[in-house]
Amino acid sequence: MSCKVEAAPLLLNLELTTRCPLHCPQCYCDLERGKDLDVDRAREVLRQAAALGTQQINLSGGETMVYPHLHELLKECAALGLISAVALSGHGINKDSLNELIDSGVGEIYVSLNGSTEAISKKSRDGHGLAMNTLELLSGSAFKQTAVNWVAQRSNIEDFSNVAALCRRLGVKMLVVMAFKPDSAHSMEAAPGGEQIRKLAQEIKRLREEEAGLIIEVESCFSPLRALLGQRFFLNLNTGFGMGCGAGRDGASLDVDGNFTPCRHLDFPESYVNLDDYWRDSPILEQLRHVEAAPAKPCAACKYDRHCLSCMAVNVKMNGRIAKGNAYCMLWDNA
Repeated sequence: MSCKVEAAPLLLNLELTTRCPLHCPQCYCDLERGKDLDVDRAREVLRQAAALGTQQINLSGGETMVYPHLHELLKECAALGLISAVALSGHGINKDSLNELIDSGVGEIYVSLNGSTEAISKKSRDGHGLAMNTLELLSGSAFKQTAVNWVAQRSNIEDFSNVAALCRRLGVKMLVVMAFKPDSAHSMEAAPGGEQIRKLAQEIKRLREEEAGLIIEVESCFSPLRALLGQRFFLNLNTGFGMGCGAGRDGASLDVDGNFTPCRHLDFPESYVNLDDYWRDSPILEQLRHVEAAPAKPCAACKYDRHCLSCMAVNVKMNGRIAKGNAYCMLWDNA
């Protein structure tokens, strides 16, 4: 089976730092290295991305606010016509630092929040109060491109409608439902089950139909959930670039060492000088672009096979291979 591939990455993630003062149970990052991305390398790659027609730059960590050149890179993105998005935990955010981000030209601000209360949130994330403070400050500002990143967990699925209500109250533009990734110990124990995902899909449908003013988006690598939401009587609307994992198809990443990787969760660093060369010549990206050609179990026997391409990082971290055949999928056993 052939796949569609963009001529250049539409989205590029920059891993600015591995440093973070928080201690989140769900964390998948290696926070022991304590490294920062070289700013000159970051600026060089931003210029390459702009020349290729990349549209959006995600600036992530670790904790982005501890990176010493964050505002410099935000200004660079704005000057190059790139839409910048910053992921925040809330650490280091007050009225002045928030205004500095906005004045630097940040395009979108994503705040990580896994629960409507401290008790629910702390099961997977640290810093609930920091996130809430940031959202309150954003609510009172003129900045309107605010989003919440919510990672679906076994422990917080039932709280989703409460998080949506909180987002509406605070004037959040978009609530992004994110797939659970293996944590730093490569564990999937906290991942939600199949019945939970089906209930979540029904709740998202209900909220999309009944509520106005809040966009509920599901990230592309949460393909099983997107497949459920796309199901109609005789067809499934979950197709195209947004169907599933976009690593090497419409997105790529630059790691903290200045090497290119397919995404921030796929640790296959390759030392290309130019983004264009990496996008065209990388053997890892070529492999990722052809995983549908020979799907393995259980994907090969699933009714959603042609409308789902779940997170490749799960297979790599749990099974050590790039393949379409996610044994940790929460849908296949009762699809």
